[in-house]
Amino acid sequence: MGIRTADLAATAITTTMDTPILIRTTTTTTTETDMDMTTGTLIATAPAAAALTATATHTTAMTIIIITITTTMGRHPTMLSPSMSLQSYSLLFLFDLLAIVNEFVSHALSRGLIAPRDPSQYSFGLQRLEVVFAFANSLSLFFSGMYALKEALEVMLEEEDHKHDPTGSYNAIIPIAAAVIGTLAIIRLSIHKPYYKFMSRSRFSEWTTNPFIQAHGLVATILLLVHWTQSIYAASPARTQTHVAPAADALGACAIGLVLMWLATPLAIAMGQILLQVTPAPLVSALQRACGEIASMEGVMQVAKAQYWSNAFNEQVGVIHVQHRSGADPSVVREHVRERLMARVPGDWWIQVEVGQSRII
Repeated sequence: MGIRTADLAATAITTTMDTPILIRTTTTTTTETDMDMTTGTLIATAPAAAALTATATHTTAMTIIIITITTTMGRHPTMLSPSMSLQSYSLLFLFDLLAIVNEFVSHALSRGLIAPRDPSQYSFGLQRLEVVFAFANSLSLFFSGMYALKEALEVMLEEEDHKHDPTGSYNAIIPIAAAVIGTLAIIRLSIHKPYYKFMSRSRFSEWTTNPFIQAHGLVATILLLVHWTQSIYAASPARTQTHVAPAADALGACAIGLVLMWLATPLAIAMGQILLQVTPAPLVSALQRACGEIASMEGVMQVAKAQYWSNAFNEQVGVIHVQHRSGADPSVVREHVRERLMARVPGDWWIQVEVGQSRII
């Protein structure tokens, strides 16, 4: 597949009709377009330079805020607060921070800052690094939630072996401020937008359907409930407080661990499907309709093969193999195939056209 467009043009002139011709079709626009993987429609996005500038402007402030919050939770740079619930919440902010790094990796790859985008050298492989990073980030969040759940269960089931500091309470303003900052960062910086378009078909700013915003809200609610429970028993005898405060904190950590796993599971599945080159489910019918239209065109015998997948966050590619009758003009067939494909499933298509073999029965 690693053939330059200019080389393909020369090949098309010198190649006979019996030789398969491989070409790459692209769309040229001044504004970047993105495809909604849940609906198959094109969405106009801001130019890449503007997106990079906006991200670079706010990332430094976002990083400082995250570091400040995680530092406030702890008493020592190497140890977070004795509250297991707050430790679990810090894992969600770590996921947000890695998503920002993922966005920088995507911009660097799209501009050839990491390595030149030479299709003859890397084919479709280099741009997929951003998907690998996102897949690793989602797995990291999943195992972080599993670790928080495991630690909390150990505290509850083996209380004698896990002494919990009952003084590890926190101010109620911490979860509220953290949830507000996390939600604003998600909406204003769109740090999870590349992830979100593979998980939901609603608008990114709708908090009722955005799982990343919901996760911050759920975790903040859990922390407030833990704080409320601990404050109720704060005036109780020391013996009661010693048992109630750790139990409430451990239950909160269990719930937060489940929220982290709930958030990471669909994202890991979506990123894994991209890496496995699975055709997005909403686009399967569109691809079938396009292949049906191509097969019914004059001069076309059959569509021998058609595959379409997301190569990266903003890059869709496909391969199609069309066999035509001996009397048909391959250049005309190729142009008609390109028009049908770009109308149904736009992207970078590699079109192979050759004369089909007639079967005598």
